[in-house]
Amino acid sequence: MAEMLESLDIKGAMISADALNTQKDIATKIIYDKANYTLSLKGNHPLLNEAVERLFQNNQTRQKRLH
Repeated sequence: MAEMLESLDIKGAMISADALNTQKDIATKIIYDKANYTLSLKGNHPLLNEAVERLFQNNQTRQKRLH
């Protein structure tokens, strides 16, 4: 995927990738090229998975407090 991103003008694009391509270098390249991304996350990265779950839980808690 990194090679493909090198060959494209992705500025302003939304890039999505499966869990195989959820890597720091790919995310960094997308950000550097001023694009946005949605990357898949699988349970085989337990610390990252837990951090993302906490983010969503915290967001849900904040939303409930606002209503």
